Amino acid sequence: MRLFSRLLGRRNAEPPESAAAAEPEQPATRAGRVAYDADLIAALENGHRELLRICSAVQTAAAESRYDDVQHLLTHFNLAFQAHVAMENARFYAYLQPRIAHNAEAADLIAEVRRSMNEIGYEVLKVVDAYIAYPPTHLTEVQFKYDFEHMTTLLASRVEKLETRLYPLYRP
Repeated sequence: MRLFSRLLGRRNAEPPESAAAAEPEQPATRAGRVAYDADLIAALENGHRELLRICSAVQTAAAESRYDDVQHLLTHFNLAFQAHVAMENARFYAYLQPRIAHNAEAADLIAEVRRSMNEIGYEVLKVVDAYIAYPPTHLTEVQFKYDFEHMTTLLASRVEKLETRLYPLYRP
């Protein structure tokens, strides 16, 4: 919470009264399990489209040498990406994993895809964090475009794997 407050310019924000107060409420069923949400997959897919839209805006800004816009868009992407991954973890995986635990093949698929997603997520954030810290300039524009194109390709691969391999497993 303090991190988001600092990012939003609220340096003196009060910490939540408890750790539970800082966590978003999740639909729950018996035994604390996350409930099925008929709108979750559509929300996650919309999140993917938004992330890819931001990537396109970054590429356009870079092509037009609008480096201040690039840095702003990268910061926006960073926050959106992390929020999206948090939603996948807290709502998608938290719902799905206990329901497929008895199916070794499905559990192995989820573990393999999730490992791959974590690796891709790490690479995506590595590029974004590097260029937020040291924004591209006319001197680094070529390297930035190369790095960002590679990152966007990884992100598109991540989206495709999730939407075709894992999201179909999410059902009541």
